[in-house]
Amino acid sequence: MKELFDYKTAREYTLASTVKHPAKSPITYMLPYGFVQSPILASLSLRFSALGRKLENLSRSASIRVSVYMDDIIISGNDNGSLEIIVAEVKSSADRAGFVLNKKKEEGPSPKITAFNIEITTGILEIKLARYRTFQENYRSTSNPRVKKGIETYITSVNTDQLAGL
Repeated sequence: MKELFDYKTAREYTLASTVKHPAKSPITYMLPYGFVQSPILASLSLRFSALGRKLENLSRSASIRVSVYMDDIIISGNDNGSLEIIVAEVKSSADRAGFVLNKKKEEGPSPKITAFNIEITTGILEIKLARYRTFQENYRSTSNPRVKKGIETYITSVNTDQLAGL
C-alpha cells in the first residue's frame, strides 16, 4: 500500500487495526474478524498486492471470470487445463503477497464448486442442503414477517426453484 501511505502512517494504521494472532503461526498479526475497518483494509491490502494485481490481470481476460467476496476467490473458465495453470499462478502470487490460502476451502478446477454455502455449476446456483434446512427451520419457526421476507428474498436471489420448499 506504498502508493497510498508513507511508511510511518501505514505502520500507525497497521498497529491500530490488527491484533496478535491467537495461535502459534508464522502470521503474527491479523485483521480481527468483525471489526468495522477489517473488510476495507483487507480489500485495500488485496488490491495493492501481487495477488490483487494477478486477479486484476486475470479479470481482463475474455475467457476468465474472477469473483472476490471478502476472503473467497472464485476463478471461472471453460478450459480446465488453463484453469490449473492459473490456479498455480494465483497460489504463487498469494505466496509472494504473504496471503495464506485456506487449503480446506480450495476446490477445482471442477464443473461444480461450493462457495458461500452455495453449490455453483454452469448456469445453476443452489443453496447447500444443510444451509437450506436451517433457512427452512428459521422460516417455519418465526412469526416475524420481516424475517420470512428476508429468507424468501435471499433464496429467490440464489435459486427461485428452492423457494417452493420453504
